[in-house]
Amino acid sequence: MHTRRISLTGVSLTLLLGLFIWAGCRDRQAGEPRDDNKKPPADGGEHGHTHERGKMMIADAGKHHHALLTAHLDKNGNELDILFGKAEEPVRVPLPLQSFQAEVVRTGDPERRVLTFKQETEDEHYPKEKPRSSHFVAKAPWMKSTDRLYVKVEIKLDGKDVTIRWKDFDPKKFAHHDKE
Repeated sequence: MHTRRISLTGVSLTLLLGLFIWAGCRDRQAGEPRDDNKKPPADGGEHGHTHERGKMMIADAGKHHHALLTAHLDKNGNELDILFGKAEEPVRVPLPLQSFQAEVVRTGDPERRVLTFKQETEDEHYPKEKPRSSHFVAKAPWMKSTDRLYVKVEIKLDGKDVTIRWKDFDPKKFAHHDKE
């Protein structure tokens, strides 16, 4: 009788341990390290996550890049800014784009807006006939500081089509300039 109790306890502990291992690993691919802070793939680009750095919300932009979204709130007109940088380190990456478009949706508003982001500054290290920039700006006069936005950009980066997404962007929280 005593032997049976020990073996049932051993079996129960083994099953419980197996359940914990299964629950902790079921979201990962084989060989992928555990990341308890990882967000669902629907939130961002290729790697599927967004996070923050100061007054910017960061999303994956392909395998080696990040795209940083920030707001410019001003009584004379609001804007959204996107900056591109390396994924491994906070270094800007100038892109050979004059402009690109983004689809923007406000939470609770069915209207989809298309914004055109234009080069804010050119990188002086590149010739005028092939301008590059890491900083792009779009006018968003309809945007309010209390809005929550879904922003989606589709561009070609390193020869590949890349979709970049920011979900629940808070213009007030991520405003680098707030004079509303």
